[in-house]
Amino acid sequence: MRDTDTAWLEAQLGTRLKHAEVIQNVWAGYGHIYRVMLEDQPHRAVVKVVNVNANTAHPRGWSSELSRARKLHSYQVEQYFYALELDIPGVRYPKFLASAPLPHLKLAIEDLAQSGFTLRRQLSKAQIQNALTALAQLHAATLGNTHDSLWTRGSYWHLDTRPQELEALSEGRLKQMAHRLDAAISQATHQCWIHGDAKVDNMLFCDDNVAFVDFQYIGGGVGVQDLIYFLSSLLDERGSEARYQDYCEQYYDALDQALVNRGVNPTPIIKEWRSLQWIAFADFYRFLLGWMPNHPKVSGWAMRRLEQVLESI
Repeated sequence: MRDTDTAWLEAQLGTRLKHAEVIQNVWAGYGHIYRVMLEDQPHRAVVKVVNVNANTAHPRGWSSELSRARKLHSYQVEQYFYALELDIPGVRYPKFLASAPLPHLKLAIEDLAQSGFTLRRQLSKAQIQNALTALAQLHAATLGNTHDSLWTRGSYWHLDTRPQELEALSEGRLKQMAHRLDAAISQATHQCWIHGDAKVDNMLFCDDNVAFVDFQYIGGGVGVQDLIYFLSSLLDERGSEARYQDYCEQYYDALDQALVNRGVNPTPIIKEWRSLQWIAFADFYRFLLGWMPNHPKVSGWAMRRLEQVLESI
């Protein structure tokens, strides 16, 4: 870590830095994520340091002022979310320690590894169920919520923020339907906060407990946006063929229970979100096929499902 970053952290936490190691680079060269050990404190911290003046180049060539603005704002949104320090039953995420705003974006949070949470590439049935339940808990707890400091529309792939990818999309029915798909989601009656990047790599597990990290794209949306994105990161083509809808049903069951526990009638919400499940699926693949048409997620199963959705609209 740079001396200025170390001085900031020590001032914020009231102790001296003992050791720091890079555990991950920030996407597209925007900085680094460190694990730090502190003197006189038993716990470690994770610190994200963003270089707002970085001369970055998108690894897939999608560099633009819009892309840069989206990314920098996403780091601010993440800071705002952690600083809210919300207690959402059933939703575990790192505790907030400190942050620095523009022009020196820094975020210090709890190191969940000290509580036994680790990244798992292969999830057990219990871990998948807990991930689906935690997503349902997040969506139920934030139903109808708004917050000026978060994204009005969560997720990194929605149409307003991806005009280049839409332009690059091959001509055809999907491109023609893009605005209609987007409108169906944005105009849904029942909106909540979605994580916006709810992939397996942004979940940590301790036994069968799950915690979320990376809240750069949290904001308004419908719960099935997180659902279809999570499943896209979880299942390969064979797994999708065999288990996709079963996992969707597990999510709806968990959502039903979470809403009932909050005294909310689940019927109209689940009915609407079920009707949007495949719309959200098609909307995500609209982005993916414009951004990287040879992505491994663009499987035969996904393309067949996409065609079925477009034919049914």
